[in-house]
Amino acid sequence: MAKAVAYQATLQGYDVRYVEADTEFAHYGLASAQEQAEQLKAWIAPDLLVLDDLFLARRIAEAGAELLQAIVHQRYKLRRAIVITSNRVVQDWGKYLGDATMATTILDRLMHRCAMLEFEGKSYRLKEAASRIAVTPVWSPSDCPAWSSLTGHKWGSFWGGHRGFDEMVKVRGEPLSIRLDNGPKFIAHALAEWTQSKGVALSHIQPRTPTQNAYVERPNKTY
Repeated sequence: MAKAVAYQATLQGYDVRYVEADTEFAHYGLASAQEQAEQLKAWIAPDLLVLDDLFLARRIAEAGAELLQAIVHQRYKLRRAIVITSNRVVQDWGKYLGDATMATTILDRLMHRCAMLEFEGKSYRLKEAASRIAVTPVWSPSDCPAWSSLTGHKWGSFWGGHRGFDEMVKVRGEPLSIRLDNGPKFIAHALAEWTQSKGVALSHIQPRTPTQNAYVERPNKTY
């Protein structure tokens, strides 16, 4: 929503600046005094400033809190628009700023001439992901052995049935062998059928060998 507002303002000829709040505030805290002054000026100057995902990491550093207060105060005096998005309720801002008085000062200026929008419901990202899965289901949890090749190729742990195996072959190439844990949860007909059809050796780790087990279960493809 904030990006859409910023985009429309840009189309109408306004000077707009979009900032990922927590990230930029952290950079501000590491900058020199001269660099901080330049950054503050750059955030006060635009017709519209968008501070996105404020308090994403909950607490912000003292320098960031002071920066937020300065931005809000200066833009309020100049009557320049500001859009702030956050998934934190305003009642908790004092806790995230580490200063209840500062939070009151900031909110006093923001609330005076603002339109506050509150969105409820599921994340649109999760909704889109669920839609994709519903349209093109990939793997079944019942056919999900964790596997890792200890020879031939560097494969990581993943889950899948026949289609999952074929997709991984496209990315990693066909393994010479697959070694699994000895647990019954790793016995799956889909894997046995697939390895047999491809001529891939299927074996299990040796009993009571935690090191082998660790390599099989680690997902970062470093073995």
